[in-house]
Amino acid sequence: MNFDIQGGRVGFYCSIMLNNEKSPLENLALIHKNPQNKDNEERNDNEWNWAKTWDWQTCTEFGWYQTTDSGRNIFGTAISLDFSVNYECLKQFGININDIAESVEYTLKNYGGIENYNATNIVFVNGSNDPWHAISLYTNNTSPTGITSILINGTAHCYDMYPPSESDSAELKAARQKIGELIGEWLK
Repeated sequence: MNFDIQGGRVGFYCSIMLNNEKSPLENLALIHKNPQNKDNEERNDNEWNWAKTWDWQTCTEFGWYQTTDSGRNIFGTAISLDFSVNYECLKQFGININDIAESVEYTLKNYGGIENYNATNIVFVNGSNDPWHAISLYTNNTSPTGITSILINGTAHCYDMYPPSESDSAELKAARQKIGELIGEWLK
């Protein structure tokens, strides 16, 4: 479901969730049973697929989870922080909440955190519809170390990495152009 929502099918999923003939829980179940839902494929616990790799990185470096704890959304409180920690980290890897906190602290100290980020030649590309954009680094693009931030309105996770399309917005096309120029300069 994440790929489809982040890949531009928000309207499709909203139409399912807004169906008043069924309860919100029944509507959500329909989404998860949808054969077009690529994340619905069974995961082999012994296989290091992309989802498990992401879970590992979240549990050992980031500690930032997409939850519904606030209750101010169409999903209620079904996906809590406890669920994320217990399922994604503890059940899969034996990593508890204290281990996560220590790992995040190490990551922040090792890489400088958002306040002291010290890498060079980096472009942070974000879509305004991507929930991850809230934790990105934003600059005024005058960094002498080559750190640039681009926020593309109306796009979601990784839109800049999808193949170009006739329906791409002018802002998305301009962002791709800027990314190409930056990387070209860095490679000189």
